Amino acid sequence: YHLIEPTPPLQLAQQQRIFQSCPPPAYKTCSWASDLPQNFQGIIIANEILDALPVHLLQTDEQCSLQTVNVIDQNNQLSLDYAPIDTSISQIFHDRNIPLYPNYRYEISTAIPPFIDKISQSLQSGICLLLDYGYSRKHYYHPHRSMGTLTSFYQHRRNDNILEQPGNQDISVHVDFTLVAESAHCAGMQIHGYTNQEQFLLANDLTQILHEKKSQCSQTEFARIRKHAHTLTSPLEMGETIKVIALGKSIPQATPLMGFRLGTLPL
Repeated sequence: YHLIEPTPPLQLAQQQRIFQSCPPPAYKTCSWASDLPQNFQGIIIANEILDALPVHLLQTDEQCSLQTVNVIDQNNQLSLDYAPIDTSISQIFHDRNIPLYPNYRYEISTAIPPFIDKISQSLQSGICLLLDYGYSRKHYYHPHRSMGTLTSFYQHRRNDNILEQPGNQDISVHVDFTLVAESAHCAGMQIHGYTNQEQFLLANDLTQILHEKKSQCSQTEFARIRKHAHTLTSPLEMGETIKVIALGKSIPQATPLMGFRLGTLPL
């Protein structure tokens, strides 16, 4: 296992956590690096990485005119400000055929395409699994989602004020998985499956794993595990909103991937 973490303090924290949680033989199979390896053959797992990439925030008025939403600092007080949209971002918006709605806030990612391209350059042959909150473009820019998906979290609690506690809270935005698929195609990768987390985990025999755990654990421990499984799979929790997409490089298109055997979603 090669863990990619550019920050030395977080590398150390990961090492300590894995050392405490895993027996020595398993710990010795782990190594750390600050960047993706070259000519890698294997599986890349990126869990909740795309939602942390920066986005451009846009806003329309009553006449559907687009403006850029910027963060400004006035006397150490952060606030949002509106400015004319950059022509390059406006072109990207229209190239992606994103529908225009009045009084609507949009998030436009320009960071996903180069990120996917970097993965493709690193991966000589294998599969990249990306798991993240998001939708296909058709459902992402839904007329009812007029304030977008940009939000922040502090100590696992949601905070809609993204300007509060700068540097201490995580800022997150949902992912346009149609853009992920388009970026993969441009980078020379193939789509091997796209589904939600519930179907992915069930296809990977989560039910059987829970059945085996029930005979191995105490009632209290099993209740805890079952509760976590419910959170991961329930459509009202993380089961529907989190999607899983598999991108392949130098892998036959017909290669069966267990996690998508229950079917795939349209992109």
